[in-house]
Amino acid sequence: MTDDARIMFTVFQLLMLVDGFFMWSLIGQGVLALLAGQRRHNNIVYKFLAQINKPVIAATRAIMPRFVLDQHIGFIAVALLFILRFPIYFIWYANGWIPQGVGGALPQ
Repeated sequence: MTDDARIMFTVFQLLMLVDGFFMWSLIGQGVLALLAGQRRHNNIVYKFLAQINKPVIAATRAIMPRFVLDQHIGFIAVALLFILRFPIYFIWYANGWIPQGVGGALPQ
């Protein structure tokens, strides 16, 4: 594996890590909202997750049309983050920047 491929694979891992971090923190915030109900705004963990997710929610709100309700923005943000994983993976895979690991196809 060349040095360029190692660097690109590291970039791939960092992109997936950041994407997964925000996706799972949004999911955690949603689950906590379901469990805490109306008292969620007094929950310190919910407030912490809301602060972490504020940039993702703001970006999602900015790209969504105005008729999309604010209560749906969290679901849409999770869906967009999940969908974003596919083009990232396919771009890196198509360029050969993801190394063949254990369980990879054997050369013919």
